[in-house]
Amino acid sequence: MSATLREVVAAHFKAHPNRWISAYELMELGGRMAWRTRVSEVRRMGFDIENRVERDASGIAQSFYRYSPPVKLKQPMLWEVA
Repeated sequence: MSATLREVVAAHFKAHPNRWISAYELMELGGRMAWRTRVSEVRRMGFDIENRVERDASGIAQSFYRYSPPVKLKQPMLWEVA
């Protein structure tokens, strides 16, 4: 059974945490006409995905997305607690 496009996009974000991924790259993974929907679906799965937009010298906008995984806090050991 093959993975859904949502699963493909989610796996790509997981494989590249904290890396800005271009909209073009996501378009290749999530489908040209529906990649934004795939990103929204992945957000609803609990992924913290940021977005930023850059403009080149001619004013053309380019979107980038970044997955920031949750930070796991280390529980202090009993002897470390003062």
